[in-house]
Amino acid sequence: PKPLPLLSATYPSQIDPCCPLTVAVSVPHSPRPPSLSWRCLDDQAFDSYLLTTNVGSILTLPGGTPSLSRGDAWYTLTVTAHNFLGAESPPLTVSFYKSLTPTPS
Repeated sequence: PKPLPLLSATYPSQIDPCCPLTVAVSVPHSPRPPSLSWRCLDDQAFDSYLLTTNVGSILTLPGGTPSLSRGDAWYTLTVTAHNFLGAESPPLTVSFYKSLTPTPS
């Protein structure tokens, strides 16, 4: 099968202990939208969460991001689209930093 187009995403480069996290993936328009596979490369517990949760095209975590157990650390996520014919997109890599210090407002 022909590979799917590249995905793109909007997301913050850094979050603090108070703010939520939203990663929105732009999926190419299709009569049958592709399914997305989310993975976390550097946190096994969060990777397990992603594998057992139907995230869809928008990953949303509440303020404090309790699913992200490590603080003052980088997180690297990958997202891959798969269509019903078995084709997949190149993985999109998303990286952000979770700070333990609240950002001044």
